[in-house]
Amino acid sequence: MNILLVDHTAIYRDILQQALHGYRDLELTFASDAASARTLIPGREFHFVIVSRHLPDIDGVDFVRELRSSGQFLFEPIVLLTSSPTAELAAQAEQAGITEIFRKHDIDELVSFLRRFLGVYTPLRGRVLYVEDARDQRAALETQLRDWNLQVDALDSAEAAWEAFRHKEYDLLICDIVLQGRMTGSRLVNRIRRTAGRKGDIPILAMTAFDSAAKRIELFHVGIDDYISKPVVLVELHARIHGILSRKLVSDRNRNLLDASSLAVFLTDERGSISTVNDETVELFGSGSDNFSAIDIARFLPYADCGDGSELLYRLGIALDAVGTRGLPWETLARRRNGESFPVRFSIIETASMGVRRQFAILVRDVSSERELEQRLLQAKEDAEAATRLKSQFLANMSHEIRTPMNGIMGMMQLALDGNLPDEERGYVGKAHESARFLLGILDDILDFSKIEAGKLLFELQSFDLGLLLNRVDDLLGLRAREKGIGLVLACSPSVPRKLVGDPLRLSQVLNNLAGNAIKFTHEGGVRIEVEQVAHDDPRDGVELLFVIRDTGIGISQSQLNRLFQPFAQAEASVSREFGGSGLGLVICQHLVERMGGKLSVESMPGIGSVFRFTARFGLAGEIRGEVPQSAEGSEFARLAGLHVLVVEDNPINLELACQYLKRVGISAETAIDGREAVNLVRANRDHYQAILMDMQMPIMDGIEAARLIREDVASEQLPIIALTANAMAEDRQRCLEVGMQDYVSKPIDRDRLYATLTRWCCVQKPLPSVTSPLTSAIQATCPGMPPELEGLPAALRRMGGDREMYRFMYTEVLVGQGKALEELRQAVLVNDRQLARRLAHTLKGLAGTIGALPLKTAAEMLERACAEIEAEFSAEALPILLEVEENLQKLRELERSPAVIGS
Repeated sequence: MNILLVDHTAIYRDILQQALHGYRDLELTFASDAASARTLIPGREFHFVIVSRHLPDIDGVDFVRELRSSGQFLFEPIVLLTSSPTAELAAQAEQAGITEIFRKHDIDELVSFLRRFLGVYTPLRGRVLYVEDARDQRAALETQLRDWNLQVDALDSAEAAWEAFRHKEYDLLICDIVLQGRMTGSRLVNRIRRTAGRKGDIPILAMTAFDSAAKRIELFHVGIDDYISKPVVLVELHARIHGILSRKLVSDRNRNLLDASSLAVFLTDERGSISTVNDETVELFGSGSDNFSAIDIARFLPYADCGDGSELLYRLGIALDAVGTRGLPWETLARRRNGESFPVRFSIIETASMGVRRQFAILVRDVSSERELEQRLLQAKEDAEAATRLKSQFLANMSHEIRTPMNGIMGMMQLALDGNLPDEERGYVGKAHESARFLLGILDDILDFSKIEAGKLLFELQSFDLGLLLNRVDDLLGLRAREKGIGLVLACSPSVPRKLVGDPLRLSQVLNNLAGNAIKFTHEGGVRIEVEQVAHDDPRDGVELLFVIRDTGIGISQSQLNRLFQPFAQAEASVSREFGGSGLGLVICQHLVERMGGKLSVESMPGIGSVFRFTARFGLAGEIRGEVPQSAEGSEFARLAGLHVLVVEDNPINLELACQYLKRVGISAETAIDGREAVNLVRANRDHYQAILMDMQMPIMDGIEAARLIREDVASEQLPIIALTANAMAEDRQRCLEVGMQDYVSKPIDRDRLYATLTRWCCVQKPLPSVTSPLTSAIQATCPGMPPELEGLPAALRRMGGDREMYRFMYTEVLVGQGKALEELRQAVLVNDRQLARRLAHTLKGLAGTIGALPLKTAAEMLERACAEIEAEFSAEALPILLEVEENLQKLRELERSPAVIGS
């Protein structure tokens, strides 16, 4: 096949050559202008011509007109390439005989068109039954059909053709309509079309010398698929045969795929009456004494209580006046012949119909195994979740059970160390105290690792002073280094900002672990901790810091480095025997560093030492309040003297320990051994206590319930409640805050943290240094003109010890957390779930009071009361109150975006 391209540039030649590279026996001839094309055309046959509109020597439209007039290009496609097709150009092109116009920039469209044309000239494949009584015409056309690669049975009568059709399979019938003998061509077509099954659907191409509209209509009514007039133009015949066989190939392929699939297929008319089914349908729905013919499809697919098949088709959105509508998959319980039900997914496709009524194919797939698998997966998921909950509860209980006696052991040893012990006994007690801390560290590692596995290791964002944090690391590890006779040096670059926002506890955990390991494995020399800023970022984006821990210890070999960060693994077995440890510290450190937006790496050489590096990202804060001094004798803790605190604890050792801690700084304490006794004491002695230390797990009434009941008492809503918990799980703090507690102290109780927490919440009478934080100075506890939505803000700040960072955190938590809760509250009201609505309204009331949003608190309180008191028409009565709750919450969101009230 030859293609002629006439264009003054070579770019389209290169594009077409590349696009048509895979076609055999294809030649692309290139001419740069009309003159060159005229010299190429004589003596050669071109099957496709491409002409550019703008040629150097002639307009492309005029050149095409010249080609058509020459008589050499009567049937060949001629396409025009132009940069800007217009309606005027389209009219000129039609008059000149141009087949199609393509934009030069849309070369892909030209290639697609050309490939479609080339497909017509691919060798034809198929078996043809050809009927023609004129011997010369039959012989000539038979030869041509064979040249086109077709297998041909050429017969001279309709009777002979009928017998051949009955005994052989053909892909196409080419039949002269006017035949000599007892059977005409029209009658042959009619008889074939009455043959049942696929055999009667053979494509038929009629040939006739009577090319009139009436004759063509008559032939189509008889059942032909296409026709061609005599005398036959071979190019036209080839194109028609190619089109018919291509459509049949697609139809056969689809039918074979359908037969090979596992789908059951019903063919029905527009009333839902079944006409045909495939073998899979019989196997799936069961055979019976009668076949499927004329049975209503609704008998097998009783979808949505449809009465019959016509209603089924209509209900599924297949309008009877829309052709080609296809239904999306639906699901229902199908019914077998024996009455057994089973789940199926089915869809509906409108198919071509030879009859008067429309036809539909309903494709059905049995999804029983999928449903069983879903149930098994769901059960497995529930089992896994139950196991996770059991594991979490077990860890919480074990933490409580271990930490409770550990609290007593370490606390009593601390009290002994604070007394006047002889040097020898002080050494014994000190070593025991250090061993207890080591044991507690292993327990913390195991708990942290379990939380990492469960995805429940949470991080907090708060302001902290990096210098003070590093000083505490030095205080904690410096003594250990000095005892080993090695040095510990901290070097922080002057460019590193001190006031950061992040989780100081997790950063300290990483530094203490890495530096502690360095000290543990170093016998000579020392350990150096370096901190520097990686890059000077935009302050609004925070800062990235690099921490480097260098040691001159035993080092690690390359093979040992490869498994250094695996759980429960250490460099070698002898390390565990000599130095101990859980083998989890580095795994936890790696996870914590990644959660802080950084990476942890290590370099080491045996006998030389190791270098651990990690980066971490932090926010930048303004000046923050100085940390509470670490010494119990510090002047800051003297402010605690004179406080009266209620200690609620069921363990007598822990109770005594807490009281001793309080007594050391001049705090007087009363005690209660369970939550119920604490509630009664608070109600009987209003305004008597400045704080409550509340154990979480107690018999009779736990700390959560006791705190909730105390908070329900209006007179006690500002009383600080601080949880004492031996549970180290991530949910503990959230549970405390939800019931109105201000803070919590973990067990074993750290004495200094206990003092610092009490100072934070109870000692607001002494002015504290000013704070520059996301809450700007426009929010002052005593400023006039406070928005009515936050009229309780001064009291809220006093409850938080003047800490505006904490207030900002709580304000954001309320807005973010209550967004989803508000949706649940709305649904609970709409479905009349008063119990759930009451609980959600109660939670919202407490949180609104915490941030001083008194109008929101009042609205939530009204809704809570409505949930308890209104029975009839609850939803109608509660919806207006719910609307008021939503409006107040929306006003708080708007205030958050207002720089005049809530700083950014």
